Amino acid sequence: PIEIISSALEHISKNGKFLFVTSSLSDYIGLMHFVQSKNYSAKIISKKKLFFEELIIVQVMNTLS
Repeated sequence: PIEIISSALEHISKNGKFLFVTSSLSDYIGLMHFVQSKNYSAKIISKKKLFFEELIIVQVMNTLS
């Protein structure tokens, strides 16, 4: 997942954004911290509970000028 997110970060335009879906069974907090360490913002915009996990949609935005 970090490789995919890293690749996407290179292609986000100024004020651009992308979404990714992750699971509560993964280290989604770690992924969000990784994105923030690259000077992008990341926030959870939706969650969906399933039988044994929760799907999480994270929005990443390019806030660089």
